[in-house]
Order: sequence, then structure tokens, then C-alpha cells
Amino acid sequence: AKCFEAPDDAIAALREGKLKAGDAVILRGLGVRGGPAMGMASRVVFALDGAGLGPDVAVITDGQLSGLVNKGLVVGEVNPEAATGGTLALVRDGDRITVDAETGSIELHVPESELAARRAHLVLKDQHSEEGWLAIYERSVQPLQQGAALVQHRKA
Repeated sequence: AKCFEAPDDAIAALREGKLKAGDAVILRGLGVRGGPAMGMASRVVFALDGAGLGPDVAVITDGQLSGLVNKGLVVGEVNPEAATGGTLALVRDGDRITVDAETGSIELHVPESELAARRAHLVLKDQHSEEGWLAIYERSVQPLQQGAALVQHRKA
């Protein structure tokens, strides 16, 4: 795996020759909470295709993809998203990942004990300040599988 927090970072790595056949690009922080709203990951897929790596580099993201993305091995809208502590937040550069398109499964080849240690040290980034509309959105938005609806945030 090669992990990126923004599409521009992945494209820069591609330009610098840091991506090669067999890599899995992990593009995280583009989900409904991390975005805010669903960030678009399609340009990374298009850039890989333009560089001749489309069929040979997987893209796995919690962001959304254009309906025009019909190239290569792409997994989008992964949930729970990285911004809420989903598994994508635990992936590290160099981790091995298997994507099986026939069964619709993804396997991160990292021992459970290592994932537990990573989760114990995981610090979720606040995307926005404590004030303002984006902060309200971040606290109120529900996961994509629940419609990304906004619900009233209740303080504990």
C-alpha cells in the first residue's frame, strides 16, 4: 500500500515515479465527514490510466468516483471512512492488500494484534475548527450508508 491524504499528493507521487505496477493507492479522508462531503478521487484513477498504470495499480478510497471511472481496479466509498476511525485510517505504507473483484472483498494482510496497536495510537484529525458551519457539519453528518444525513449533535 501507498497511503495518501489528498488526491494531489497521490498525483505528485505518480509524477515523481513513486507508484509502480502492483501498488495499491490508499486515498483516505475523502468521505462525507473527512471531506467535508464526498471528495472526488476520480482524477487519481485518470492520472494512473494516463501514465499507463491504470490496469496495474489499485485505488482504494473512502471518497466518491465519477461514473466515468471504468478503468482498472478501483474500490470507492469505503465505510466506515478513515475520518471516523475506519480501517483505511490504519493502513500504512508498505502494507499488503488483496482485492478480490470476484468475491467483492478486500483483505489487509496485517495481524490483528498490529491493527489493535495502530488503533490504540490512532489520533483522528479534526478537519475544522470548533466553530462555524463546517464544524457543525462534521459533528452532525451521519455515515454514507445512513444517507449522509445531518442529525442534531448532542453534547455528552
